[in-house]
Amino acid sequence: MAAISAFPDLLGQVIQGVYGDDVTFTADGAILAGQIVTTGSSTGEVKVAPADNSALPLGVAIADAADGQLVSIRVTGIAYVANGDDTTAIAQGVIVKVGTFAGAVVTSATYGAASGFVAGITLDAIAASGTGRIVIGPAYAPKAAAET
Repeated sequence: MAAISAFPDLLGQVIQGVYGDDVTFTADGAILAGQIVTTGSSTGEVKVAPADNSALPLGVAIADAADGQLVSIRVTGIAYVANGDDTTAIAQGVIVKVGTFAGAVVTSATYGAASGFVAGITLDAIAASGTGRIVIGPAYAPKAAAET
């Protein structure tokens, strides 16, 4: 697995023909359309979810925003996201998490042996370095009970 070198331009594609609930926040740093975001430094702020999957995803940005600007975040529904891996495709119908590139998703085969944060479930097969739709479903997946 290798991380993508840059986040693709999803402005316009993120909301085209896709539905959900959007909430406006203030950007805590630069945010690109299609990036998974998490809570920011202060109340009412969001920032790009870190590549180490260490923060619960809040939703998907549906517009670009500079630090301090208002940005709409899709918190439920469907949105386009980027595959953060430039060598491995993501199958349709699998759980994805943030990883390898901040704000982008990678497959999360299973969380059986470790806990982790889930960003959603793919609706499309997403090519390596490609884009596709997910059903937004932020969640924390605890370690399997039998493995605790």
